[in-house]
Amino acid sequence: MSDSNHHEDFKDAAGKRFMGVSLVCLIAIALLPMVLAWVNFFSA
Repeated sequence: MSDSNHHEDFKDAAGKRFMGVSLVCLIAIALLPMVLAWVNFFSA
């Protein structure tokens, strides 16, 4: 009984980590054009 419960906890933790990675990727993609614009602005 405790073994299957532990497996569920592990799966939940993996899901949370996947959500966190996805969120970071989305934020990076959203900020990328802004960062490129700043780089172009300062290098010009």
